Amino acid sequence: MNRTKIEWCDYTWSPVTGCKHGCEYCYAKRIDQRFNDGRFEPTFHPKRLEEPLKVKKPSRIFVGSMADLFGDWDWNNNGIILSTINVMQKILDIINQCPQHTFIFLTKNPKGMQGFQFPSNCWCGTSVESQLAAGKRLSELMKVNCNTLFASYEPALGPIDFTNILIFNAGALHRCNALKGYGGWGDYNRSKYRLRWLIIGAQTGPGAVKPDSTWIKQAIGQARNANVPVFVKDNVQWHEQIREFPREG
Repeated sequence: MNRTKIEWCDYTWSPVTGCKHGCEYCYAKRIDQRFNDGRFEPTFHPKRLEEPLKVKKPSRIFVGSMADLFGDWDWNNNGIILSTINVMQKILDIINQCPQHTFIFLTKNPKGMQGFQFPSNCWCGTSVESQLAAGKRLSELMKVNCNTLFASYEPALGPIDFTNILIFNAGALHRCNALKGYGGWGDYNRSKYRLRWLIIGAQTGPGAVKPDSTWIKQAIGQARNANVPVFVKDNVQWHEQIREFPREG
């Protein structure tokens, strides 16, 4: 487990590495190309499982920063193939032994998070870079059994109106406010199934495009109106520092 420069966590924990999404702007794949063979194949690392047990000070731990743990693929452990269910059972077992820590999960496939019971010291989020991605992924995130759901608006590649998310649910299209949980979530408890945190970040790496300031201003304003904490990363180069975290309870 490593200390990290990612501003919103203290450590990264990588019991898995690798991804098959193939995003052109992926920082993790760039790192893998520098230090490994660049294939970035989904791999399970059992020797890293117990690392959080060695940290006694309460910390925010990003799980799988070099992977998408919930992608539609299996994990290779020296030729033994494990499903995400197998891997998550091992990860959740460690998390349950570390109530002092907060474990942060982030995916582009929130549907893969469904079916797991996340302990109260877990935060589950999805990456959204555009309005289309937000509609597709937030509707699946709202079905995840976790008390703290969040969105990572990174890389911000276009404007997102979080108060007007178009989702398909229960056989119909709905327009929903993901920050307040208004309407469209079927029978879900509106006080629980909504975003409780918003991260905003810019694209990085070669050819990175700086997000338009109006996109950032709108997202911050919508979160403020819904009383949702916001964390704006340094790479946005915003005119004020905003570093807020989800509220306890």
